[in-house]
Amino acid sequence: MGLDPLPWSHVGFVPTIHGAFLPTIKASTRPLKATARAMLQCPPMRNLALALTTALLTLLQTTDVLACKCVPPPPVATALEQSEAVFAGKVVGIAKQSSDETVPLVVKLDVSRAWKGKVGSTVEVRTATSSAACGLYFEEGKEWLIYAGSREGSLVASLCSRSKLFDTAAEDVAQLGEGTVPEGAAPPPAGSGEPPPGSEPPPPVNSPPPPIPGNEPPPVPPGANGCACEVAEAGGSPWGFAVALAGVGAVAARRRARASERQRTTPRG
Repeated sequence: MGLDPLPWSHVGFVPTIHGAFLPTIKASTRPLKATARAMLQCPPMRNLALALTTALLTLLQTTDVLACKCVPPPPVATALEQSEAVFAGKVVGIAKQSSDETVPLVVKLDVSRAWKGKVGSTVEVRTATSSAACGLYFEEGKEWLIYAGSREGSLVASLCSRSKLFDTAAEDVAQLGEGTVPEGAAPPPAGSGEPPPGSEPPPPVNSPPPPIPGNEPPPVPPGANGCACEVAEAGGSPWGFAVALAGVGAVAARRRARASERQRTTPRG
């Protein structure tokens, strides 16, 4: 069984360097167009082509939507100026308002200090449900430094802001300063070692109390043999008198012992 000869309309001749002509096959789009028309006229093939086209368009749209693109966050001073509120707080609740992924989460925080905005002891912040939509990943019990914006009367936070875990925000806190404690905010937990802002540090445990000016005890006058005694205790303690009396008795006993020794060694006439 041989191949059908090509029609002369598909055959051409190309000249060579030696002046001869070689037969070649002309490219024609007519068979391809006919094949495409035949495929589209067939219902199964038409449905398959439509399904593939729809899937491709959906994939392209989904990839574009799920990409969170952010420019680098601004410096601390610029972020403070551009934010509606800046505060530090601990996450105490996370509420999902709807099963719809486009509806943001509502995160409740107990505020420990604030640098900007009308922030009370408790505040709610909204963020997207996933990081692909630039949402922050909150966990209950974690402390955050929040740079919040405003949208439709609510505070919002996203990956594109300088918001971060408080443990990693030492540089920001150093530049922001001391801040203010909102009215009604809970004091720092016991054992945290962090005194409330504005309070004086406690004195060292083992340091002696400073002397009160004008309340120094008078010195004791010099005793016998020109020996100057130490400063007497304040308040006239009986122990000081007893020590002084014992010293006088010891001096008198020593004198008697010397006198008796001199009498024994002195020859009698």
